[in-house]
Amino acid sequence: REEGIEFDKNDNLPRSFRNVKTTILRHLNSESHKTKTIELENSQFEYTKQLKKGKECGLNCASIAYTSLYFSESRNSYEHHVADEYNCGGLVGSKNHSGKFPYSFLPHVYDVIRSEIKDYITLNFLPFGIMADKMTTRHLTRHMVGVRIPIWDVRSSYFSKDIYVQCSPIKDVTGLGVTRHFLETIEAFGIDQLYQREYISGCAMDGQYIHLNVPDHLKDIFLKDIPVTWDPAHRIELSIKDTTSTNEETSTFIEK
Repeated sequence: REEGIEFDKNDNLPRSFRNVKTTILRHLNSESHKTKTIELENSQFEYTKQLKKGKECGLNCASIAYTSLYFSESRNSYEHHVADEYNCGGLVGSKNHSGKFPYSFLPHVYDVIRSEIKDYITLNFLPFGIMADKMTTRHLTRHMVGVRIPIWDVRSSYFSKDIYVQCSPIKDVTGLGVTRHFLETIEAFGIDQLYQREYISGCAMDGQYIHLNVPDHLKDIFLKDIPVTWDPAHRIELSIKDTTSTNEETSTFIEK
């Protein structure tokens, strides 16, 4: 570097630079360099081969896990499917064969599907409805939230599609708390409140949401009226309960 790094074609090259060139050329033509070069190429080829094989094993196990989850099969069914794949000559590797694997794989499936659905809704500017209901298990109240979107395809036999979003714990069960929770759940799904305000078409919920004045809370948040329907399925259940009840004082469906 002291003698420079650029030389004019008419300049004499420094002796140190000529010695470096001679040494490099001698090394490149040596048997040791050629041998190591071949070993490196073979190593890279073997690594590429093993990487391809590993990806195929991973895809096969992931496909089996996804199939088990899609059809709500038992935990042991995954292990049986892996054994069938192996007996048929498929590559399954030597790991992730336990029945626990589909459950560790599930969050990644959810993330990918959530992203795809979110993009499908927002990029096509689809209107959507919200469905919500609470449930209590082991003294923990959870909030089940879903959305309904239209299917703009004449080839489809369905006019709409119901999509599960999330079932998460909820602490504030007041009207405002419940309203904020299902809106925040939709936002965490990837649909921000600006899109919600513009494209929300309504909600379908049971009578408790009506009694908690959820429609009024939605109006306060979005500054416009949002239709909230008392889910007909819940009303039918009330009617069945009334028709089979022997206590006239508990029969309130007709009055409502």
